[in-house]
Amino acid sequence: MICIKLFLFFACLYIADAERCTHATYGRITDKKYAANVIRIPPGVADSDITVDPMDKSKCPNGIVGLEVKACDGDVPDILAFTSLYKFVVHRYGAVDEWCVVTITVNC
Repeated sequence: MICIKLFLFFACLYIADAERCTHATYGRITDKKYAANVIRIPPGVADSDITVDPMDKSKCPNGIVGLEVKACDGDVPDILAFTSLYKFVVHRYGAVDEWCVVTITVNC
């Protein structure tokens, strides 16, 4: 019985320490994907306007048709709001005392 309680205790600690991630997509999602960028938003910054760089023609000959974005923060999930195919906003409404990691994948 003690083993089960200890296991549950450590499982709860692990879950409490896990990052909180938000996933969002914009445009058309295809099978041809490329990791465009990883952006780190520093502690203390609540809102970040992010512009995606159009990829070079060798990777995306017909241009970008969609985006997949994942933002991971330490305390609560962030809000992702797209303003266009190349721009979005990361709104952090938690304690904002940790780094936020934003991973961008483009779809060609």
